[in-house]
Amino acid sequence: MYRDSEAAWEALVTLFFVDTAHDPSEYVRAAWRKIADGGVWINMGPLLWHFHDMPGEVSIELTWQELRSLIVACVTPTPPQPGPPHAPRPSPRLSAP
Repeated sequence: MYRDSEAAWEALVTLFFVDTAHDPSEYVRAAWRKIADGGVWINMGPLLWHFHDMPGEVSIELTWQELRSLIVACVTPTPPQPGPPHAPRPSPRLSAP
C-alpha cells in the first residue's frame, strides 16, 4: 500500500493475509487507515496463524470471535476526550452477517 493513500480507498480486499501477522492488531489498524469513511474491508482466508508451531517465534493467535472484536474496536469511534479541540476522521463501518 502506498504511504500517501491514507483514507483513500473505498474498498480493500486482502487474501490469505491476517494470519501472517505476529500481531494481527497491526494489520487491522493498517487496513482501516487506508479505507475512506464508509468503505469496506473484505478479507478471505483461514486463520492458521503461520507462527503457531515455530520455536522462538512469538505471535498473537486469535479466534474469529476475538479477531472480530479487535476489528470492531478499531473501527468504532471513541468518544471525544477532554482537551484541545480536534477533528477526528469518522471511522469506516464493519459489516458482518
